Amino acid sequence: MEKFIEINSFEIKIIIVLLLFLSTVISFLISLKKRGKVSGKYLSVYWFVTVVILVGTIFVGRPVVLGFLNQPKLLGYSPKTGLIVNPQLPDITLNFSSVINITDLKIYSHPEIDFIVRFKRVFGILPWSKNITISPKTTLPFGEKFIIYFSDINGPLNHENGEIMVDVTTGSLDVINVEPQENSEVSADQEFKIKLSDSISNISEWIVVSDPPEIFTVEIVDSNTLKFKAVGPLRQGSKYQLSVIHSPRISDRTTGREVKRVEPKTKKIINVTTAVAANVNSYEPKGDGINPNTEISVSFKEPMDKDSVEKNIIVSPIFTFDTKWNSDNTKVTLVNNPLAKGTEYAISLTKGILTAKGGLLESEFSYHFHTAGPLKLESSIPKNNAVNIVQNAIINLYFDQEITNQTMNLIIINPDTPGKITVSGNRYQFISDKPLLSDTKYSFTINAGTTGLYGLPSLQNQTISFSTLPNLTLLDVPFYHQESLFTCNISAARMLLAYRGISVTEQQLIDLIGTTGSKGTGNPYNGYVDNYGTYWDPVAKGVTNFRPTRMITSGKLSDIIIELKKGNPVMTWGQNGWSTPRDISWTLNDGTYIRAINGMHSTVVRGFAGPENNPTEIYLNDPWRGQYSISTDEFIRRWNYFLVAMVVD
Repeated sequence: MEKFIEINSFEIKIIIVLLLFLSTVISFLISLKKRGKVSGKYLSVYWFVTVVILVGTIFVGRPVVLGFLNQPKLLGYSPKTGLIVNPQLPDITLNFSSVINITDLKIYSHPEIDFIVRFKRVFGILPWSKNITISPKTTLPFGEKFIIYFSDINGPLNHENGEIMVDVTTGSLDVINVEPQENSEVSADQEFKIKLSDSISNISEWIVVSDPPEIFTVEIVDSNTLKFKAVGPLRQGSKYQLSVIHSPRISDRTTGREVKRVEPKTKKIINVTTAVAANVNSYEPKGDGINPNTEISVSFKEPMDKDSVEKNIIVSPIFTFDTKWNSDNTKVTLVNNPLAKGTEYAISLTKGILTAKGGLLESEFSYHFHTAGPLKLESSIPKNNAVNIVQNAIINLYFDQEITNQTMNLIIINPDTPGKITVSGNRYQFISDKPLLSDTKYSFTINAGTTGLYGLPSLQNQTISFSTLPNLTLLDVPFYHQESLFTCNISAARMLLAYRGISVTEQQLIDLIGTTGSKGTGNPYNGYVDNYGTYWDPVAKGVTNFRPTRMITSGKLSDIIIELKKGNPVMTWGQNGWSTPRDISWTLNDGTYIRAINGMHSTVVRGFAGPENNPTEIYLNDPWRGQYSISTDEFIRRWNYFLVAMVVD
């Protein structure tokens, strides 16, 4: 097969310039010959060298010429789109077909990352390179998707301002195995092991929180295995829920110093039950905040020798008690005066206790409980210091013991808010008569000296606080990522239809809209244009097959705000904010002028923050970058390129 070399018009111009230069050199040599300055023999050599230079310029030097003249194309990168990067070493390397001008290159990321661009200069001094590496300055959080966008990709002599997008996901860190297995019966001194899906970061913190509460130590066994164990023995015959919590930390990759902590995430919840001593069936009471008047009892699996049991019951701290048995001698109850408040008690049965048939209790049995002490606020919904709480939230406070109506009257709400208060067991509940104020910090304070039903007065003021959402209008609009680089308009229209309960695919909408060529030859006013997108009339034509539409043209921000207040999300046509917004308009063969902007983009406006007449933030469903908010000024800057929007009724 013959291989033909195509030479474009610009290359021809370069070659013509070289020919003119060479002809000038030849003319100069001929003039030297005429003046006797050079012999015919040397002139032939000069002619031969000239021809070799010309041929070399056209054939051998052509790749070099192309490297400076052609638009650089992305050959590949590591890691590839959609693949997982190591959060601790999240570098991305791109390889181009020819050198790019680093000084022109612009790089954006979402979510925003600080990074360094590394490359090798041509000849060690020129800011051109075929390979660049993007190195984030910090480690990245686990399990998140990042978009890196490159614009103004130019060669040394080419200024077509190319653009490419790279999306990568950082590896997730999940629990893949637990020892012992979920819902197992475990010993009081059980050691637990968990195996993780990836290497354990040195800058991560792992803790184990249990219910009922115990203190656990956590150790790293190897690169992806942790072990943890309670500091003291677990309570026998008790159900435990163990939450394994991961607190990642973002660190500076140069210094290793912690930059910030990521919100902790529960990676695994493990439910286990501790074994009871042989022949012990159950016991009461359990846990904390126990009523001092509660009876203490132990149930056995078979009748017991009463005298043997009564002689081997040990209580700590010591208190006086009598024993009471049920009719078949399988349950013993300690009859005692009220226990001391705020005290931890241990009840033990020593090894060697006899059953009625003479069998032995082969291991010691013991359990602990804590009588109600000073009233303590244990938890709340919303959590303390929570933010962005909805205005119709129901407030629940949970105490370590039962509370009374007198308790609830001593809880101070700030700002003063009328509402309904109810008490049930250890729960206090408040429901405001009216929606809570927006963008307001609320606090609930339990004053020192407040008592529960049977405990001691609280020792100090206890307060939980939370902040309500800012003045925010936000619609629950389904989100879809665009399936191709230039289908943002289609994806945004899908979201509007999904909000109305209608599910369609991108391809269904494109089929209804119709296609019309590609960028530079197609008409986005009539249909979908490859490598560009489509405008409002074709989108409306496709969408009206399902629901009616309304257009906003020469729009104002107030037009969008009015629709949002009515509960209508709004699709807009604008510019993406990253690409260089240059004019790329073209004229069709029939003379039709197509106004086009580089980076034309559609989003769905789903809400705003701030007052209606002066919103501060606009909330978007961006088919490209996800759900986020931008300043009102930035939204208007992007939308100003078209000022067109669409509503689906």
